[in-house]
Amino acid sequence: MGRARPATACIAYLILAALLVAVALVDGLAGWLMPSGPGRPMWLDESAARIGAGVLALVLIWRARRAARRHWRAQQRFEEAPGKPPIDPGDRKAADREIIEAMVRVSKKYPSSSIRLFGQMLVEPARYQVRVTDEVEPVGECLRVTVSTTYTSSLDDLSDLRRQAGEPPIPIQRQPAAVDSDGNGGGVRAPAAVLTKTDDQNGAEPTVMLVPMITATKGTMMDNVDTSDGGGNALPFLSQEDARGVVAHVLQAEFEKTFGQDHPSVLYALLRLVFRQGRVRLADAHTYFDQAVASVRGIADERQLTKLRRICAFLVRNYVIVAEAPLPTGYKWVLRYTKTIPVYGRVATPERRRRVRYGLQPNAFVIPLNLPFITNSYHFRMHAGPNSYVKAHYVQSAKTGGTIRQDDIKKMSKLAYLRVRHHQALPYAHLYTRRFDTCKPKDLVMQVIFDEVPPGALGLTFWLAALSASVTTLLAFFVPNNIGTDVSGDVLAFLLAISPVAATFVGYSMEKLQRSSLTTFVGLVVTGLTSVVAALLYVRQAPDWMIKDVGSPALEPVIGHLSVNVGVLFVGLAAIINAIYLRWRLQDELAHYLQLLTAKNTTARMFR
Repeated sequence: MGRARPATACIAYLILAALLVAVALVDGLAGWLMPSGPGRPMWLDESAARIGAGVLALVLIWRARRAARRHWRAQQRFEEAPGKPPIDPGDRKAADREIIEAMVRVSKKYPSSSIRLFGQMLVEPARYQVRVTDEVEPVGECLRVTVSTTYTSSLDDLSDLRRQAGEPPIPIQRQPAAVDSDGNGGGVRAPAAVLTKTDDQNGAEPTVMLVPMITATKGTMMDNVDTSDGGGNALPFLSQEDARGVVAHVLQAEFEKTFGQDHPSVLYALLRLVFRQGRVRLADAHTYFDQAVASVRGIADERQLTKLRRICAFLVRNYVIVAEAPLPTGYKWVLRYTKTIPVYGRVATPERRRRVRYGLQPNAFVIPLNLPFITNSYHFRMHAGPNSYVKAHYVQSAKTGGTIRQDDIKKMSKLAYLRVRHHQALPYAHLYTRRFDTCKPKDLVMQVIFDEVPPGALGLTFWLAALSASVTTLLAFFVPNNIGTDVSGDVLAFLLAISPVAATFVGYSMEKLQRSSLTTFVGLVVTGLTSVVAALLYVRQAPDWMIKDVGSPALEPVIGHLSVNVGVLFVGLAAIINAIYLRWRLQDELAHYLQLLTAKNTTARMFR
């Protein structure tokens, strides 16, 4: 049997287990299997046969479960997935040749002014990204993220591109002063020319901007990424090879500002480090950088060397997705992209694991908080969905899980500002940050927890539980024994089915139940179980020991003879306990929600 197919073995084990269970439960079968002998009582043989049959049935059920698990895994074909590609260090000469070819190909496609502007936007993102809006929408078991970025530029940034495109220059206007930021490679100095090639001003080169749209950790797959401009027009992405060529030009420019043009071997060592496959630890990236530049470290400016070291450490662990964008008509333009991300932290706590087991939709979301560090202003918005509100919204450290408060923000930077719209019973979450570009980037995440607007499904579940508890308890007193004389079985079945029938009428759709809390789900399950158990107790006539007299004999002339079904009474008490707990939970939720509405959501606060 062990070598048979898992499905066949599972079915055979279950059939044998069912036969053995019948032997253990049905009178006479055990005695037929083990007839009593002379000098040995029959009950002893039958008891031994029943116990042995029960134990053997349990063993067969366990074997059937193992066979079913093997059959399930064999059907899933998990082992046929291709897996992650191996990291191949490759040949050094081949790597250098690929980098050179990519740089030459990019320099022929795009003018040096486009690549120069790209380098400035990559190295100094906060200088150009003045506002980022991050909108998140739950879609099934994932999140759809839409990021809109407002860029700004100075007159010098776009003058060369406009001249090559044959467009008139933009009238000079006063620009806001850029703030130097050492936390993310910021500054006000424009880098030197990126290319050694001289642009042909009369050539037919494309007059587009190259924009670093997305930076992602190496090894991360970007799901369903689409990018567009402010008008909704799709923007093309550069291929991976061309993106590497553009980044290589940027790194070359920063290297030449640090060490000059006389050390190509050191430059290509850094390029190989940046474009190596796989992701390395940050400490290892710094070690590799120090080893590569050890021979020329003495001739470099310390501040520029620190900047180059930080850029290389970032590019070693991340890759850049580059998009082509048309020239803006003014000094500001908007680009946006959308992507799909999983719901992180679905099994981070016991409560969330139970929601997964019960098939409930997630109500707590963990959102990475990395965009505020590359922009002047950041807005996050997330809608709660129908009949829901934001119950909690806070920021915490991704590594330690500690909550980030205002004192922690001030330690990061005196200019940093963070505010969260919380404790206001709003149907959407809103987080706002300002001047996080002056902070050293940290691994931060935000937790957004939604809950249904009370009373909602919890209130309906309470009323159903109270109705079921009342009906079950009254039946225990008024119909202690269903003998068919006072109340027929059909009437009892109808009374016990009141709560399930009412649940269908009040609109317990599957979608509504999946959005509810664990308390609502468990309360509804307990309500159904108490109704089913009470109905089972009325299927057959109750034994005499289950029927007890209650009440004082002195009250018998007034209320008559009163008996109670002890079994049904205990079921009714369990239903009453369930209803009481649901009532307490509903009362707390409703009081909290009303407090938020009255104390935080007044009209006067709108004008502050």
